[in-house]
Amino acid sequence: MLNEVTLIGNVGSKKDLVEYGDDGKVINFSLATSHGYGDRKKTTWHRVVAFGKTAEAVDSFVQVGSKVCVRGRIDVREYEKDGEKRYSTEIISERVVFLDSKKDSEKQPTWEKVTDQIPF
Repeated sequence: MLNEVTLIGNVGSKKDLVEYGDDGKVINFSLATSHGYGDRKKTTWHRVVAFGKTAEAVDSFVQVGSKVCVRGRIDVREYEKDGEKRYSTEIISERVVFLDSKKDSEKQPTWEKVTDQIPF
């Protein structure tokens, strides 16, 4: 079976980096993807979660509005709120590629420099 997703879009919310344990890090952010054109253009929002070195890189180099490519898998998480079962669909990222323009990327390291530190 295969559970794989690749999304290209713009970061749409403030990132939320959380540290847990000794070296554990997780970051949550939203990603907007669009399709169609003119009056038929539709934007879809995705919840993205990244862990470890990927979370650190996203926290350091991605801003609201940054264009990124996220590769990962779809996960549905169940939780309870106010005694009611709820579900959240998330993209668990395995890789985040920074796609901003060259002008924007002069302020940021290249993806290759960042990924040298990320085990895949």
